[in-house]
Amino acid sequence: MTTPALAIDDLVAGYGGSRVLDGLDLAVAAGEVVGLMGRNGMGKSTLMRAVMGVVPRTAGRVTVAGRDTAGLAPFTIARLGVAFVPQGRDLFADFTVMENLELGVLGHERPRPGFADPVLALFPILMERLGQKAGTFSGGQQQQLAIARALVSRPRLLLLDEPSEGIQPSIVAEIAERLAAHAAETGLAILIAEQNLDMVMRMAGRCAMIENGRITADYPMAAVRAAPDLVTRHLAL
Repeated sequence: MTTPALAIDDLVAGYGGSRVLDGLDLAVAAGEVVGLMGRNGMGKSTLMRAVMGVVPRTAGRVTVAGRDTAGLAPFTIARLGVAFVPQGRDLFADFTVMENLELGVLGHERPRPGFADPVLALFPILMERLGQKAGTFSGGQQQQLAIARALVSRPRLLLLDEPSEGIQPSIVAEIAERLAAHAAETGLAILIAEQNLDMVMRMAGRCAMIENGRITADYPMAAVRAAPDLVTRHLAL
C-alpha cells in the first residue's frame, strides 16, 4: 500500500488544556485533494496548525510521507514538504511579489534563477507584477500570491485554510481549477479547509466533515455533486 502524504490517527490537540481536536482521523494520498468542511469553531484551523506543529498535540499521531512529526518544530515539518497558507494569507504587504516568493524558499534553498517559474505559470498575473508590493493587490491577487509563495518550495502537501475568504467567485473558481490540475499533474496532496462548497466541489475528490473535533462523515465528491445536502446539512446552524 502506498504511504499517504498525510496520515492523522486519533489526534487530540487544543489550547490551554482544552480539547479542540478529540480523536480525529484523516488521511490524504499523494495527488489527492481533500476538502475539510464544518461550521466555525469545529476545529478546521486547529487541525491545520496541529499538522504544522504550531498547536501541540496531547495524543495521537501525525505522519508526513510516513514520518512521525511528534516533537518536530514547524520549520522542520516544513522541510519535510508541508506548506501552509493560513486564513488571512499573512503576506508581507510592503514586500514585492518576488520578495514574498523568495521568502517561500527561505530555509529550503537559495533562490536560483527561474525558481518561481512553475508557480508563476499557474498564476500569470503575478508574472506581470513581480515588482509590485503585495499590499496593493486585490484580495484574489493576494491569495494567488500566498499560494504561490507556499508552492515555490515544491511541497508534497499543501494546507489551505479558508482560501476563498474575501475573494470574488470568478477568482475562487480560477484558483480551484488551477490547483486541482496542478495536484493531478504533480502528485501534490492538498487539504483545504473551507465553507465554500462550490470551491471544494471544483477542487476535491473527497469531502470530510468535521464536527466537535472529529471527522463525522467522509463523502466522495461524486456523491456530493449528486446530493449537495449531504454537506449543507452539516454546515447548517
